Amino acid sequence: MKRPFLSVVIPAHNEEKHIGLCLAALRLNKGNFEVIVVNDGSSDRTQEIAKKSGIVKKLVNFGQGHSASFARNAGSKKASGKYLAFIDADQIVEKNFVKRLEKHLKQTNADGSDFLVLSHEPKTFIQKAWSAYRKAYPTMGFVHIVRASAFMKLKFDEKIFYHEERDFRNRFDAAGLKYSGPMNALVYHIDPEGMDEFIRQRKWQGRAAGIPYFMPCIIPPLIIVPSVKVLIKSKDTKNSMKWLVMDMIGRYISLYHRLTQNKKH
Repeated sequence: MKRPFLSVVIPAHNEEKHIGLCLAALRLNKGNFEVIVVNDGSSDRTQEIAKKSGIVKKLVNFGQGHSASFARNAGSKKASGKYLAFIDADQIVEKNFVKRLEKHLKQTNADGSDFLVLSHEPKTFIQKAWSAYRKAYPTMGFVHIVRASAFMKLKFDEKIFYHEERDFRNRFDAAGLKYSGPMNALVYHIDPEGMDEFIRQRKWQGRAAGIPYFMPCIIPPLIIVPSVKVLIKSKDTKNSMKWLVMDMIGRYISLYHRLTQNKKH
């Protein structure tokens, strides 16, 4: 059997709301690829939906949840592809995603690259604010596609629960690996619909965010420069302003959660 050029690894924890859309989009793609879902301790229908999708080649199940880093590493161990592409269960790829990745990677012979991330069909107040920010900064600058042989030497740090990609990118660069991107392959993220999801997201971020993330809470003027950059790059000033207000509120939520969690422990 021909070796897949690409292994798409998807970590999933209680993602029954989104994973069907994620897998349906991959099913529309053509090319030499496989899909691996790591069902990391889900208590909902995530495993059932993945099984019935018709696109998942390997389904890895764990009885309890870990970190996204753990799930991605576990999925990579089951992968056969020359390259690994890490996407989330709440992300939807375009129908030419795999072909564009394959073409780009064969042309550049890169060890790693990125794809552009925009918002998927923003409808609510929060989603429109997120969308404005993503249009200003359509990629986070991390390595989402990695040569399998290079990844196995580095892997994600399983002790990191948030921004694990940033740590990986730092070690990727330190290893002298060749980065090329972001490429013109689009992924659409399903952003939080309401405040409950937004707060839950920021509480999670508060568990592991670094000190620089919290500094604007202590010294508010520090947020001015990045805010101005967003407004300059954005074509949607109204929703960008909403994003900046939400982001600042979110940082305080994250800080409060971090401090209260530390007291409990």
